[in-house]
Amino acid sequence: AEAGEPRGTAPLDSHHWWARRLVDRIVENTDDQPPTAMRGHAAAWYRTVTAILTANHNLADFQPHVERSLKLFPEDAGMLFDAGCYAETFASPMIPAVVLQREPIPTHTKAIDMMRAYRTASSTLLADAEKHYRRSLERDPPFTEARVRLGRVLTRQGQAEAAAGELQKAISMTASRTV
Repeated sequence: AEAGEPRGTAPLDSHHWWARRLVDRIVENTDDQPPTAMRGHAAAWYRTVTAILTANHNLADFQPHVERSLKLFPEDAGMLFDAGCYAETFASPMIPAVVLQREPIPTHTKAIDMMRAYRTASSTLLADAEKHYRRSLERDPPFTEARVRLGRVLTRQGQAEAAAGELQKAISMTASRTV
């Protein structure tokens, strides 16, 4: 820690872990299947916590949270969208830039090696984001934000024509210009 600021990628909030365990008990109860409403509440809890983690830029707790939500709700369009957002976030060039910035004096060799590693990791993460966004859209075709983000990922992958097609669909499927 520097000036009391925690560093690293390990989950930080034990309260979040315990809360997740309690909510998971609703979904995992195999003796008598939980009512649909209870599963719905559990799914809503996962989506809400994802939004809070995102708003607070808490990427350390984001990974286990998204992994668990996909395990419990593998066909939920919202959970798939969240997983796509997670992968897309870590494919950002800002991730290695922040790591390099925290180095006391980054060597040129270390910076070059990190950028090479980032390029490989980024393309894998963008492919994961694309997969999750596409699966989300299979389950909820008018999900405008998923379609816009898919277009963005396709653009970053150098697939401008496919991206333009997705963005045209997004425009034609919604009257809202917000997203």
